[in-house]
Amino acid sequence: MKTIQITRLALILLTLAFLNGCANLGVLKPQPDTTRFYFLETEPEGEAKTDFNNQGLAIVLGPSTVAKYLDQSQIVTLEGHNQLIYSDRNRWAEPLDESVNRLLIYQLARSLDTARISFSRMTGTFDYDYRIGYHIYELGGRLNETVQLKVAWWVLSRDGEKSHYDGSMYTEEVAGDSFEDYVNAIQAAIMDWSRDITRTVAEMDNQPSANSMSTSGSDPTSR
Repeated sequence: MKTIQITRLALILLTLAFLNGCANLGVLKPQPDTTRFYFLETEPEGEAKTDFNNQGLAIVLGPSTVAKYLDQSQIVTLEGHNQLIYSDRNRWAEPLDESVNRLLIYQLARSLDTARISFSRMTGTFDYDYRIGYHIYELGGRLNETVQLKVAWWVLSRDGEKSHYDGSMYTEEVAGDSFEDYVNAIQAAIMDWSRDITRTVAEMDNQPSANSMSTSGSDPTSR
């Protein structure tokens, strides 16, 4: 009798194990990848412009760098004063500095009406009029709140006689609690910055005396 009871118990346990396995077969099925990839649009405010002046100002963009905590694919949000949150499901589609450079180059080309703009690593013997460099040392914020862009940037003429150094901060509201809203706010902050760069280049190019250009802030290349 005892042997029969043990056999029955074993059968019950096997049956329960089988049923439990069937119930968990769903975890073995391939799961859809819900990762979303974002980039900065070159023309966020309207229809793209494609015909630029081939005789316009010659501009080189670079060196350009971002803080190390931004130099990876995960999109970063901030928590508290010094805590970062990296999102595995929301990522940049390209390195952040390349996305920023692409946006800046297009906006400079459009605002200054020039097709003569290049990345520093692609210049070769490019005979430029002005060089623009920057280091982004803070970019981010919280969903449904604000993002901040803090950047050191500079514009130098080729002959070195005109220069402008600046440390700027731009703040934008995040319209909602989605990462799309968050990326849109980041883009808006960079667009605000691009307008300041454009205005600075235009003012420098209209300076009659090369040495009359005053600088603001400290030289960011020494940081």
